[in-house]
Amino acid sequence: MLVCGEDNFVRSFLLAAHQMSMTSGNFVFLLTSELPPENFRTPWLRNDSMDIAAKAAYAFALQVRQERYRKYNVGVYFNRY
Repeated sequence: MLVCGEDNFVRSFLLAAHQMSMTSGNFVFLLTSELPPENFRTPWLRNDSMDIAAKAAYAFALQVRQERYRKYNVGVYFNRY
């Protein structure tokens, strides 16, 4: 599934997918953003009660972003932290 939106929307979307058992391996979520989240290595982290569930949901997410200063270079990062 392609998920486009700002960081809080993406986290909420992935948490909803997790609650609907869509993060069991049958789906992969492709996340796009122009700029990386403030904490790119741990985008699920908000220091709230949903951090553990959000981390589990992000395990099935692949984040793709365009590097800021390179016109055609696209970086691909796996959220496995």
